[in-house]
Amino acid sequence: MPTLERWFPNSVQLPIQFPFTMDKNLNDDEKEKLNPPERLFHFTKQKILQLKSKANTEAGTNNISSLQALFTHLWRSVVRSNQFDPQEEVHYMVVTGDGGLGKGATKMNKMIASHSMEKLKNHYENWSKTPSFIRLGSVANSNSLVISSSPRFNVYGCDFGWGKPVALRSGDANKKNGKISVFPV
Repeated sequence: MPTLERWFPNSVQLPIQFPFTMDKNLNDDEKEKLNPPERLFHFTKQKILQLKSKANTEAGTNNISSLQALFTHLWRSVVRSNQFDPQEEVHYMVVTGDGGLGKGATKMNKMIASHSMEKLKNHYENWSKTPSFIRLGSVANSNSLVISSSPRFNVYGCDFGWGKPVALRSGDANKKNGKISVFPV
């Protein structure tokens, strides 16, 4: 049963001082991470088939999918353009999910149930003494590339009266240096 009573930490000195001077403390490299350049690419079906064919030929197999060939092409391009040291290890991550609504809802239910009023009060008292905000600078290290997507939403099927979309952009949470969002047609 949810608690609907109002509550405010007693031991907090008012007003709570928020750290809004964060930008002054960032160097130029960190500022770019907060607002990295954004690019939009469109690969034709023909180009993707060429990449798939080339990947399978070079690997001596027929098991490489179009998506795997495209992701590898993107990864190699990012590594090449960043001019990493040839001896440096480069990380590549593909974010996947499975289980559908039921699995996600079960995990969320367990997380919410694990919190007590005492835990929440303690968290908010500590936060109000030293407030901080989650900074989503880079998804991972500077030598990482993360690719994600969601097959659960037909993004190109939405028509708001202007016709079918020709491109799609993601929100701020997906605009990080080293992050690629893929929206296949």
